[in-house]
Amino acid sequence: MEQQSKTYIDGFNVGFKMRQYNPELLEKLKPSLSSEKDYERGVIEGAEEYDRTKQKTNEQDFENIRNNNDKTKSLEQSR
Repeated sequence: MEQQSKTYIDGFNVGFKMRQYNPELLEKLKPSLSSEKDYERGVIEGAEEYDRTKQKTNEQDFENIRNNNDKTKSLEQSR
């Protein structure tokens, strides 16, 4: 895997946290960001990674809820 520049990584971290804590600001900034510059590309990709991470977390939460409901139903039926 190619080593990312510190500039890109800094932008990635900012994008991830901005998407998490201030998505409205990120949406306002997005049109002015360029994928040509490392920092700005990092911001864009960091925000996208947050969305992917959030989606995976939600899917895991739903799966856990389903499993807990199945266990509860099983316990109720065994009584």
